[in-house]
Amino acid sequence: MQAALSADLLMLLRLALSDDALGMRESEVLRRVARDAFGIADLDEEGLFDALDGFGSSANAFQARQVLRGGGREYGITLARLLHTIAESDVELMRRRDRLGTRVADILDLSPDEVKAPADR
Repeated sequence: MQAALSADLLMLLRLALSDDALGMRESEVLRRVARDAFGIADLDEEGLFDALDGFGSSANAFQARQVLRGGGREYGITLARLLHTIAESDVELMRRRDRLGTRVADILDLSPDEVKAPADR
């Protein structure tokens, strides 16, 4: 997977997990997905975790949403569906899949149906 796409997916997941600073549970989910889905062994290396957690302020979250939406509708749908697939392989995210899908749709300004994989419609 391309580095820019991986970064956008991690940013999208971070925004979907919480509007505020990440709690312990959300931090663990983000770290686990980074490791399992993207092969990033340590988000603290290079300051990646701090950068992602920095989106907890409303100004930064707004800016991050604009960046993700700036890729266009089709790119947003691609991000949403890839994150949906990732969520299906993570036990904790799978339990929150519907809520996660609703949050992702809102972040990317998509309809709930657009974020679902074609097989789930």
